[in-house]
Amino acid sequence: MKIDRTLFLFSDGSERISELTVDFFEIANLFNRLLNEVYDGKRIKFLNVHFLTERSYELVPEVKQDSHHYYGGHLAYHGYFNRSEFTSLTRRDQIECAWNRACDYLSRTASLIKNESLLHASEHARQRGREIGFNPDYRLIESELTIYGRKMKGAVWVNFKEDGMYSKFTLEEGGNLIYEQPLGAAKKGNEFFLDMYRTIGTYKGNIVLDGYREVGYLPLEIPFEKLGLS
Repeated sequence: MKIDRTLFLFSDGSERISELTVDFFEIANLFNRLLNEVYDGKRIKFLNVHFLTERSYELVPEVKQDSHHYYGGHLAYHGYFNRSEFTSLTRRDQIECAWNRACDYLSRTASLIKNESLLHASEHARQRGREIGFNPDYRLIESELTIYGRKMKGAVWVNFKEDGMYSKFTLEEGGNLIYEQPLGAAKKGNEFFLDMYRTIGTYKGNIVLDGYREVGYLPLEIPFEKLGLS
């Protein structure tokens, strides 16, 4: 089983701090992926980690600080953050702060909901996140390809930048980059962008990237001749 989706949600009183929530979209996505590297407990459809200020708890007293809610595959944790202190931190320190708190929150919750795998996954994510420098970029899909009789690896990547998300296709042989082509872009928070590419294959002298037909440029064909291999 797996954790389908994770979000880090920031609020101050009645205000949902959308700029922080969107800014941490890729970090929550990375957190979700690292949890799933080892998680094998009950399926969690939605994991929402709420970072709430003191004003938030004063406004809604029935929601208690450091409490969780778990029902029907939905898990939410209500944590705390000081808005002025948090926004004064560097980007790296903000990430480390939110990351470590999220790991702490899941560790506390795991025993309460009798999910030992969640505890193991949270400690794995804590360590792996630091090891990779909290780099959220990753391969959306990859495939082994044979081109001109040579074994290669094709992949579609997503790169997260300050102004949005960008996808690209790469072709590697023996760990060396052979070819790279930009594909598309989207605003942060667009989950469809992370799921719209489905397959990489070859057909009649072309590399073929396919996915949801709502994406105007898919399927995309890249002729072998364009790769500069012959």
